Amino acid sequence: MNLRVHDVPVVLLHSPLVGPFTWRPVAEYIRNMGTEVFIPTLRNHDTSPCYWKDHAWSVSEALRTIPPHSKIVLAGHSGAGSLLPSVRESLDHKIIGYIFVDAIIPRHNCSRLDQFSTPAEAKAFRSAAQDGKLPVWKEEHVQDFISDPSIRRQFVRELAPMPLAVYEEKIPVPAYWPDAPCAFLHFSCSDTYLPFRKEAEENGWLTASIPGRHFHMLEDPETVGNTLLDLMERLLDHQ
Repeated sequence: MNLRVHDVPVVLLHSPLVGPFTWRPVAEYIRNMGTEVFIPTLRNHDTSPCYWKDHAWSVSEALRTIPPHSKIVLAGHSGAGSLLPSVRESLDHKIIGYIFVDAIIPRHNCSRLDQFSTPAEAKAFRSAAQDGKLPVWKEEHVQDFISDPSIRRQFVRELAPMPLAVYEEKIPVPAYWPDAPCAFLHFSCSDTYLPFRKEAEENGWLTASIPGRHFHMLEDPETVGNTLLDLMERLLDHQ
């Protein structure tokens, strides 16, 4: 039997910098279109010796209601892209596709900061930290990315100081990964993630582009949702 998107749940992972509300409007749209959706919450515990393991465990806990060996698609936005291989390691489910949404493509034993576009960008990111933690964005910091004031308030409400170590820690990638077809969705006004889109194209992955900034899923959830569903259909065709 040929699988279609309504047969396969999609798991939407938010960046450790932000909260699950990042994906909630898209999840609601996709769910209304008939596809099951999960949005695990990635928590940053101050005393964690290994944040990526905690994040992967959070995802496995959130998917306990899905029977083992069921087929799922993993999608990660921004810094969550680095986690997709680790999440795959933590699950008993069969991953049949990975989608990177304006996201970092993981490299073995690289930190997220290692993969910033330039050393200057990485240095600026580090310098923003105080006492080992990154400051919390306020509404005025994201108004150029999120135009609706109500959406902005809900987005900011979930934010909390994040340990800089989350972006400094090295994250392993298993030698077998990727073990399923991959796709990359680029928000074309976001130059930061253009190198990763080019890398995806060089890898022969499926790619798509939507005019928009880095949190475009909060600006136009219908278009982002439809594009994700289309990429899922195309990934399933590669099975």
